[in-house]
Amino acid sequence: MSDQINSNPIPVAVEDKTMTVVTYALFLGGFITGGASAVIGLILAYANRSTATARALSHYTFLIRTFWIGAVVMLATGAMFFWGLFSALS
Repeated sequence: MSDQINSNPIPVAVEDKTMTVVTYALFLGGFITGGASAVIGLILAYANRSTATARALSHYTFLIRTFWIGAVVMLATGAMFFWGLFSALS
């Protein structure tokens, strides 16, 4: 008779799914905003990793890796562009 019923259960799986989808949407919006929303998505991915379920954690890890790999590729491409531009002009 002393069973306690939690009247306000927090649906963790739904919240994780929502935040994961929001983070993916921010990464997708990075194409329009010049990467600004992708940086916000990166911050959200880092912030939500500690409380995420195993499935959401794998998505956050994927998003973080995707951001950093994309940043390195973009920097390397920009460096090669300017190197080719300056060597063609000289």
